[in-house]
Amino acid sequence: MSRESMYPLFRHLQSEGNEAIRGSTGVSVKLKIKRLPETGEWKVCWYEDDVLNEDRSYYAGDQEDAQLTARAMADEAYRMGYSTVEVFS
Repeated sequence: MSRESMYPLFRHLQSEGNEAIRGSTGVSVKLKIKRLPETGEWKVCWYEDDVLNEDRSYYAGDQEDAQLTARAMADEAYRMGYSTVEVFS
């Protein structure tokens, strides 16, 4: 099974750019993938209503790991019922 087929929600997000996915709660989630220049690590930042939640953020050693993890995080946020899930890279 390909990685893309495992994450149909994120595949939709990727194909439509930074489009929002709507759920049922009043809290929005934004996931931002960025590289940390001081360490070379990649970080998936989890923002709830534009406030960084460091406990839900993820650090990765490479870009592919960060992207795959962001896909899983977006899918999970959608399943948890967040009102809006957006992914930026």
